[in-house]
Amino acid sequence: GHGGKRYLRKRERDALEQRRQQQQQQQKRKEEEEEEGKHEHVHKKQRRMESAKTQRQSINDDDNDSDNEMKKKKKEGKKKMMMVKSEERREDAEVSMAANEVKRLLRSMRQPITLFGETNQQRYKRLKLVQVTLHEQATSSAGSRNMMHDILQQQQGDHNGATDDGGDPGNNDSSGESPSNRERKRRRKEEKRRRRFAEARGRESFEDDEAWIAFYLKRLLYLWERRLDERATEVKRSKAGQFDSAQMEQTRQYVQPLLKQLKKNKVPTSIMENMVKIVRCMEQREYRQAHEHYLTMSIGNAAWPMGVTMVGIHERSGREKIFSQNVAHVLNDETQRKYIQGVKRLMTLAQSLYPTDPSKMMG
Repeated sequence: GHGGKRYLRKRERDALEQRRQQQQQQQKRKEEEEEEGKHEHVHKKQRRMESAKTQRQSINDDDNDSDNEMKKKKKEGKKKMMMVKSEERREDAEVSMAANEVKRLLRSMRQPITLFGETNQQRYKRLKLVQVTLHEQATSSAGSRNMMHDILQQQQGDHNGATDDGGDPGNNDSSGESPSNRERKRRRKEEKRRRRFAEARGRESFEDDEAWIAFYLKRLLYLWERRLDERATEVKRSKAGQFDSAQMEQTRQYVQPLLKQLKKNKVPTSIMENMVKIVRCMEQREYRQAHEHYLTMSIGNAAWPMGVTMVGIHERSGREKIFSQNVAHVLNDETQRKYIQGVKRLMTLAQSLYPTDPSKMMG
């Protein structure tokens, strides 16, 4: 009996001790949760205060940035104004010193020395414009002659190399590649071009007008090259034969800028509209109509084809004839002049390759 009683009392003490420990743990967790709640409340309050401070700071910074930006713009505006004024003073001084010299130079260039109401500064600027225009004209004409001269010199060198090396122009190549490899590459390239341009393709075969026109022009160049290659050797080496080959190569170089613009879809709208009409008429062998569209593209329908669009302060009858879309494009820049000239040569070639009724052809 006594052992059982001691066992029961021990179990009761253990149970009491266990409940006391559980109560202590619960009390400790409760205190920790309350402490964490207090810290979280403090943190939230601090975050709110920091957020409000950051917003106030950003607003102040924006205000300061806007003020600084306005001050910076005002400073830049004053600086530009000072530069413009200094440039005007410099030009005025330069013009005032060289007024007689400007008149002398204009007279030597066969230009009027003074226009109605023209100031010394305006006269000086007109002189500069005339000098630049004359220089560009001289450079463009000399560049065209030099291009043809270089092509003829290159062809003469190729013929001389072919004669010295036993009739194989490729032997003059210093690339270190064997003649047989060069010949195989040339044949593969030629076969690829032949398959590509063997047959004509209509507009329905292309996604856009640019790709269609580019293919048509490249095919004409290929057919021109084939026609020249089929000539006899004596004809190729003659002066006339060399000139024909040089003209074909010059035309290829002239139309390269147009082909690049077609590839990038950057051809001016007015030129593109006329090119579509020209190619469509050439495919239908309506060469006379194609020539009319070519004239519209090159010299235009303007009453004054030099680009004058303002002839007075009042609207007059026929004013629409001198709008910019009717102004000649061949006069705009040298690149356009060259590729428009190249297009005209290809039109003449197409007429000789695909003749039709004489009433539809140009003489």
